[in-house]
Amino acid sequence: MSKTERQRRGGKVFWGLVLILIGVLVLLDNMGYLSHDIIRFWPVLVIIWGIKKLVD
Repeated sequence: MSKTERQRRGGKVFWGLVLILIGVLVLLDNMGYLSHDIIRFWPVLVIIWGIKKLVD
């Protein structure tokens, strides 16, 4: 398997996990288990994602 094929597969897995995480967060919020303080810090996730992209 070439490097580009592994990168594509890794990207698909990453976005799949992101979608699952978003779904779990929405479900937990709807069920009342999620604190709204956690949701307030979502920009931190974007910053971490950006740093990861810079490092890669």
